[in-house]
Amino acid sequence: DGRRALVRLDAAWRQLERSMLLRVQTMRVLLWTVRARAMVAATQQDGDRTRLRAIAAIARRLEREGVDYCTAEASTLRAAIAHASGDDATAIARLARSEAIFTAQGLAPSAYAVQRARGVLLGGDEGARLVREADEFNAGQGVKRPDRVAAVFAPGFGPVPGTRALPPGR
Repeated sequence: DGRRALVRLDAAWRQLERSMLLRVQTMRVLLWTVRARAMVAATQQDGDRTRLRAIAAIARRLEREGVDYCTAEASTLRAAIAHASGDDATAIARLARSEAIFTAQGLAPSAYAVQRARGVLLGGDEGARLVREADEFNAGQGVKRPDRVAAVFAPGFGPVPGTRALPPGR
């Protein structure tokens, strides 16, 4: 629930800043990424595209960290922006880039989440194969709902249970 997550993040953000946790790169990247993912999920839930600019700003922040996994996170966020804007070709290319970086960094859960998202966008036999591979990986990890795990690591690329899905480009 991206909207609810944003409310909680907004309520805690000032305290996080005062705690100086945002000065530690790992914490800063994790918290900004969670914030952006919540924005993507909230946008998918309610269709409020005014968040896309803020998501892009967080992607720029992550890119400035100069670390590969941050670059992959930023590329995933930019893919979500492209998809929400109706540009699935760009979204697919950005997801492929994210997947390659996450794989090279040994971050399998993230790699398979973006692979699954890419499969959803591609559709057809190739897309089904990508989704199946990602779901098989998650099943091997004991995950019962791989679609929900993917929605955490790569939100914005599938239906959100219990909400109206955001149609691309609207």
